Amino acid sequence: MKAIKILLTGILFDIVLIKSEVISWCRILEMFRFESFNIYRIIESAVITGVVLLELSKQSKIKTIEGNPVVLGESKALQKGYFGR
Repeated sequence: MKAIKILLTGILFDIVLIKSEVISWCRILEMFRFESFNIYRIIESAVITGVVLLELSKQSKIKTIEGNPVVLGESKALQKGYFGR
């Protein structure tokens, strides 16, 4: 049952990408030439959606497909190696 849910989610995501022409090479070329900003808008909406859903998952008790609680990573102290020497 879990595999079917994942497969259907992947198919739905694929359909959305095809219909929005995000995977079209000519649209990607237009994006890099700054001739069209449609893909930039899609990326922007994906980031905003991700931030909103992350904040909602922090505030509510959302569970995974398997029924386990979602555990977000703990923030770690920065170390010298992260930014070079």
